[in-house]
Amino acid sequence: MLLKKIIPWLLVLAFMVLIFCFSRQEAKESSKLSDRVSYRVVETTGKITGRKLKNKEIEKGAQKIEGLVRKLAHVTEYGILALLLLHAFYKTTGLTGKSALIASLLICMAYASSDEFHQLFVAGRAGRLTDVFIDTGGSAIFGGIAIMIINIRNRKRRSN
Repeated sequence: MLLKKIIPWLLVLAFMVLIFCFSRQEAKESSKLSDRVSYRVVETTGKITGRKLKNKEIEKGAQKIEGLVRKLAHVTEYGILALLLLHAFYKTTGLTGKSALIASLLICMAYASSDEFHQLFVAGRAGRLTDVFIDTGGSAIFGGIAIMIINIRNRKRRSN
């Protein structure tokens, strides 16, 4: 029984460590990762659309979308953190619905703020207030969608 209450919070903690590990990457290392992801996105898009792109075209396209890829990574990682927090609140506390969402968003915002502060001390990185907003926005989007899905499922169960 105790394990069921600890595991959700261990998952939250583990994911926070993962975010920290990404944030402690120096700028060059972080850029390489973003470049590789952007390259694969453009390459895969070319294959899906049936266009045979040359390496230079892929590289040019990757450069164009790298900023977007980086920001979507922020949205996604903090969205996942919000989902893990919601799950932990639902499974281990009396918080549900809007209360759980607000608590999750506050924790995500605080962690995003501390993460950006931490980046001030990493070579080539900068702490950005805009990234805190993007992270919190990702948390709100993922968390809000999760709460809507939970509410819809609950309504369907009540009506049956």
